[in-house]
Amino acid sequence: MIDSFVKLLQSPHVELIEQVIWGLGNMAGDGPRIRNLVINAGAVNPISDYLDKAPPGSSFVRNASWTLSNMCRGRPAPEFESIKRATVSLAKVLIQNDSEEIIGDVCWALSYISDGGAEQIPSILETNVLPRIVELLEHKEMAISVSCLRTIGNILTGTDAETQIAIEAGALTAMNRLITNQ
Repeated sequence: MIDSFVKLLQSPHVELIEQVIWGLGNMAGDGPRIRNLVINAGAVNPISDYLDKAPPGSSFVRNASWTLSNMCRGRPAPEFESIKRATVSLAKVLIQNDSEEIIGDVCWALSYISDGGAEQIPSILETNVLPRIVELLEHKEMAISVSCLRTIGNILTGTDAETQIAIEAGALTAMNRLITNQ
């Protein structure tokens, strides 16, 4: 069934594609075993490609971001190479969108991606999304702040050079303000 859903991502009908993405997100959210089946069926690349072309703030962006977030979540974490393509698309969405629902899902996805081996952190830093993550660290919505804090914390555990990039992006200043925030 999952393979059939992924094949439907090639449909010329955008409404069908959006529903398929939503369905794949529901499947991926059921746990690591099914999530891996969705990923291994080849869903990440086409969803990322569609996300790159979707208009900011649209329901399509919301559904695709949520689906990719579900594909990045869970223990054990998915193989990084299998979700790496999503990193670029998710970073682009985070930079271009202000909808709390969208940025919430993307921030959590980036926190999941950054929580792992040494190759994940450079992939996130290469997207130039860190200044936006630092900015969102002070977001009024606690879930967004927490996911950004986790991502920044993961980056700070990287190399000295990666830590320096976070410092230069203003992470320490934002974290200092966060500490004094009620």
